[in-house]
Amino acid sequence: MDAEAEARTAVAAVTTGASDEVVMEADAAVAALKAAIENGTDIDVDVALSELTALKVSLGIAKDSRTTTGEAREMAEQDRQRMAITTTEAEARTAIAAVTTDASDEVVMAADEAVAALEAAIESADEDLVTDDINNLDAIESSLDTAKNARMEAQRTAITDAVMAVRTAVGAVTDTATDEVVMAADEAVAALEAAIENGTALAENNVDVATAKGTLDTIKGSLATAKDSRMAYMEAEVTTRQEAQRMAITGAVTAAQTAVNAVMDTATDEVVMAADEAVAALETALENGTALAEDDVDVASAQVTLNDLKESLATAKDSLMAYREVEGMKDMAESAAETARDSARARVDALNKYSTGADQQAAESALIALREAYEALPGAEEEADEDDKETYQTYKTAYDTLNAELRQNEEDRTELMQRNDLASRWISAMDQWNDNHTISLQLNRTDIHNPENDHVIGEYSSIEISAFQSDAMTNFVNLPIGMGTPEGWKAGRFETDSGQSLKIFTNRSDNFSSLDVTDKWEEFWGTTNNRGNGTDVRSTTAEMSKYFEEGYHKYAFGKSYVDILRGASNASITTDAAQEVIRIADGGTSAIHYTDLDLGGFDLREEKMLKIGTAGVGGVEGQAEIKLEDVKLFGQEVTLSCTVRDSNGDVSNGGGCQVSLSKEGFIKVTRASITDTGATPTEPLTGLANGTVYLNFLTDDTRAELNEATISLTRPDSEYTVMGYWMDEEGSIYNVDTFATARYGPAGETGITDNTKQLTGSATYNGDAVGVYVLNAPMEGHEMETDLYNGEFEAAVELTASFNADNDGGFTVSGTIDDFISLTNPDRDTLDDWTLLLNGSTTNNSNGSFTGTTAAESPMGDDAGIGDWQGQFYGKDNLDTTGTTDDHPLAVVGDFSGDFGNSNRAVGVFGAEKTEE
Repeated sequence: MDAEAEARTAVAAVTTGASDEVVMEADAAVAALKAAIENGTDIDVDVALSELTALKVSLGIAKDSRTTTGEAREMAEQDRQRMAITTTEAEARTAIAAVTTDASDEVVMAADEAVAALEAAIESADEDLVTDDINNLDAIESSLDTAKNARMEAQRTAITDAVMAVRTAVGAVTDTATDEVVMAADEAVAALEAAIENGTALAENNVDVATAKGTLDTIKGSLATAKDSRMAYMEAEVTTRQEAQRMAITGAVTAAQTAVNAVMDTATDEVVMAADEAVAALETALENGTALAEDDVDVASAQVTLNDLKESLATAKDSLMAYREVEGMKDMAESAAETARDSARARVDALNKYSTGADQQAAESALIALREAYEALPGAEEEADEDDKETYQTYKTAYDTLNAELRQNEEDRTELMQRNDLASRWISAMDQWNDNHTISLQLNRTDIHNPENDHVIGEYSSIEISAFQSDAMTNFVNLPIGMGTPEGWKAGRFETDSGQSLKIFTNRSDNFSSLDVTDKWEEFWGTTNNRGNGTDVRSTTAEMSKYFEEGYHKYAFGKSYVDILRGASNASITTDAAQEVIRIADGGTSAIHYTDLDLGGFDLREEKMLKIGTAGVGGVEGQAEIKLEDVKLFGQEVTLSCTVRDSNGDVSNGGGCQVSLSKEGFIKVTRASITDTGATPTEPLTGLANGTVYLNFLTDDTRAELNEATISLTRPDSEYTVMGYWMDEEGSIYNVDTFATARYGPAGETGITDNTKQLTGSATYNGDAVGVYVLNAPMEGHEMETDLYNGEFEAAVELTASFNADNDGGFTVSGTIDDFISLTNPDRDTLDDWTLLLNGSTTNNSNGSFTGTTAAESPMGDDAGIGDWQGQFYGKDNLDTTGTTDDHPLAVVGDFSGDFGNSNRAVGVFGAEKTEE
C-alpha cells in the first residue's frame, strides 16, 4: 500500500476505543505520508497535500473523540475497582466475624481467602484510589490475627480444662464407685481426646498439646487399672450384697405382716395407707434383690408371703368398709352435732349487748338445734360405749357453755337497757337543773335545810358533817360516802328515803393552824397597855390587841370579849407582885382557845364545865380543887381569879365564874351562883348584882421577866367551803340540785365579798369540783350505739377574775374545769377527754355574785349544747396591807352544768381559793 493509503487506513483505525498503539501508528502513517510528499516519490504532490491536510484534520478529530471516550472509560474503571474493594472488604469482615473460638478450620480458611481477595482487589486498583483501603486492610488482617489467636487460646484452654476434668473423673473411680462415676470417667477421657483432635489451631509440637497427649495415655492406663480394681472389689462384695438384700427382704416381710394385721374394722385411713405402703415396700425389696438367685429360699418364701398378705389386706379392707357403712349413721349424727355446735357458736359469738331481738332469737334457735343434735347421738344411751359417751358429753358441755353465754348476753342487754333508761333520767334531771337553778346557790327544796358552814363543825372544832330536814332538827340517816373524795376534802352522805341522798363536801381542816404572831410577851402584851382605875388604855402597836380586836380573831371568829392589861398603873413596876394580864368578860365566846390554856390536867372538853369562886379558889362541883400553880396561859404560869365589876370599876366578890367551851373550842365565861369552896349556895348572889363577871389571869413574873417570855397560838380552820348536791333517784322522774357556801369571816356572818367595785388588778383561783355525770361510752366497733353510764366525779377548777371592769360588780371572771375523774367507777368510766370552758361571766353583781355560760372545749358530738354556771366570791384579803384596792376575794364557790355532746353531761359544784402571788 502506498503512503497515502496507509495513512488513510491508520487514521480510520483511530476510533474512540482505539488503543494508544493504534494512535501511535496513525501518527506514524501521517508522518510517513508527509515525508513521501516532501520527497516527491511516486506521488501526486498536490493531491497528496490535500489528502495530508484532510487526514491531519480527521486524525485530530479522532484523537479528540478518543480522549473524551477514554476519560469516561477510566472513570468507569475506577468505579468498578471501588465496588470490588468495598465488596471484598465487607466479605472479609463477615468472614473474620465468623472466626469465633469454636470456629472450624474451614471457617478460618474462608476468612484467609476473603482477606486475600481483598488484597488482590486493592493491588489491581489504581494506586491513587487505595490509600485508605490499604490502611483498612492492615486493620482487617490484624482483626483476623486476633480472632485466630483467640481461637487458638480457646483450644488450648479446652485441652487444659479437659486434662483437669479427666484427672478428677478418673481419680473418682474407686473400688466403691458407682457405674455412673465410671461412665463419667470414660466420658472425660473421650472429651480430652476430642479436645486434642479439635486443637487444629495449635501446632502438633505445641507444648500443651504434647503434654495433653502424654496425659491422655497415662490417664487411659490409670482408668483401666481402676476399673480392674473396682471389678475385683465388686466381685468380692457380692456375698455382702446378697446378705444385705436378704435382710431387707426378711425385714420387709415382718413389717408388711405387722402393718396388714393392724388393718382392723376400726382402723383409720392412715393405718390402711401404712399397710399398702408396707406391702409395696416388700415388693420393692424383692425387685431390688438382684444379687440373689430367683430360686433362693428366702426370696421364694417372701414371694409366697407377699401373695398371702395381698389377699389378707384385700379381705381386711372389705371388712373395714362394711364396718364403716354400719358406723355411717353414727358419724352422720356426730357431724350434724358438730355443724349445729359451730352454728350455735357463731350465732352466740356474734351477739353483744347491742344485738337486736332477731339476732337473739336466731341464737336461741341455733342452741335448740344443737340440743336436738347431741341428744340424737348414741352416747345418750346407757349401754353406749365409752367413746360414744365421751362424744355425747363433749357436745352437751358445748351446749351448756353456749347456753350460759346466751343467758349472760340477755342479762347484759337488759342491764344496758336499764342503765340507759336510768342515765336518760339523769340527763332529764340535768336539763331541769338548767331551767331551775338560781343565783342563791342554795337547794331549791323546802323539805331539806340548806347545808351551812357550821354543819361541818363538830364538838371543839372537830370535823363532823351533819344534815337536817326542813325543821333543822331531824337528822338524815348518815351513811358511808361509798366513794372517793378530792384530795383535801371530806364528805358526808345522808339519805331520807330509798333513792334520795344528800352529799356534802368540805375542805375544812381538822388540824389547828399556827398563827404568825410575835413570840415575846412584851410585844404581844403592849408596852403602854394599861387598864386601871376605870381607865382603858390600849397600845396601837400591841400585837395582842391587834390579834383580838382589830385583826385575825375578829375577822375569823368575831368579838373577842378579852381585855389586855399591863398589870399595875405604874409602868415602872418591877416587883413580883401579882399583876393582871388578861381578863375574859362575861357576854359571849372569847378569843382564848382551849389550846391556849393548860389547867394542870383538867380537860374542859371532857368535864364540860369549870366553876371558880370569886375568892380565887377554883374547883368543880363535887370534885377536888385545881392546883393554881399548875395553870398556864400561852405557856406561861398564871393564877386564876373571878371578879364582878360594874361600869365604875367597883369590884365585888359575890358569886363566881362558870367556865365552858364553845363548839369551836373557845372559852366562854358566865356568872354563876357559887361559893368560894365550889358549893352551890342556897341564898341569892350578893354584891354587884348588875355587874359583869370576869375571869382574871395573873402572873407573879416581873416586867423584865415577861419581856423575854415566849408565846405561841394555834387556831381552828375558819376559812373553808361547804358544797354538794342532792340526788333524787326515786320514781320515774329524777332530780339533781346543788348548793355551795363558804366561811371566810366570823361564824354566823355571810362573809361574802361586797367590795368588788373598789378593787383593781386580777386574781387567780384554783380548787376542786364535784358532781354527777352521764357518760356515753359504747364498746369498740359500736361507736354509734348508746351505752350510758352515770356516776359522780371530781375535777379541777381554775378561774381568773379581772377587777375594775365596767359593769355592776366591777369585775368579770372566767376559767376551765378539767381533769374529770369518776369517783364511783374510775376503771370503767374514763372522763379524760372532758374539758369544760367557763365562759366570761355576763352578769356581775356588786355583792360578788355572777353568772355565765359554759361550753365543751372539744365537743364529742354535733349536739353539744351551752351550759350554765354561777358563783359567789367570799372574803377579803385585807390583813396584809393598809390599801384596799388589792383586797381581792379569798375564795369563790359556785355550780355549773356541761353538755359535751352525744349524751355526755355533767352538773356539779366547785370551790376555789385565791392563789398566792
